[in-house]
Amino acid sequence: MRGDVWIVLAALALTGCDFIYGVRRFEELPTLPDLACVESVVRAAPCVEDVKYEREDGGRPLTLTGIQRPTEVYSFIYRGPKSNILGVLQLVRDYDDKVRFDQTYLTMNFFPDPAIVAATRPVMRQIELALARECGLEELPAAIQEECSHAECPPLARR
Repeated sequence: MRGDVWIVLAALALTGCDFIYGVRRFEELPTLPDLACVESVVRAAPCVEDVKYEREDGGRPLTLTGIQRPTEVYSFIYRGPKSNILGVLQLVRDYDDKVRFDQTYLTMNFFPDPAIVAATRPVMRQIELALARECGLEELPAAIQEECSHAECPPLARR
C-alpha cells in the first residue's frame, strides 16, 4: 500500500467514531406533561429503587426569525436492585413547543448487557402504561416506537 493511503487510514482511525448501542423507546407528544406526575410514576415503577431528576437547557436554535429560546431537557434517571435495571426517561421541548418522549438504556462503544436490557424493557413499558393512566398520556403506549441496536428486543406484553 502507498504511504499516503496509510496516512489517510491512520487519520480515520484516530478521529474515531462513537457507536451507540442499546434500547430506545420514543414518541412525539402533543404537550409537555406534568413533570411532578411523571416523576411520581417513575418513582412508583416496579423494581425502581432510585430516581435522579435533572433539568438542563439545550442549544438555542438559529432560525429565520432569529435565535430561539433554548431547548428544555427534563431527565429522570432510574435504576433498580443491583443495577440490573438502568434507564433514562427524557422529555425534550424545543423552541416550537414540540415535545419528544424518550426512554433509553444506551451504551457507547460496547454492546449492552443482555440481562439489563431484559430487566429494563418491561419496566419501561410499565412506566409508559402508568403515564397513560395517571398523567393524561393516553396515546403513548400504542404510539411508542422502539429501536434496538445489538440488543434482543422480543415483543413486550401489551398491558
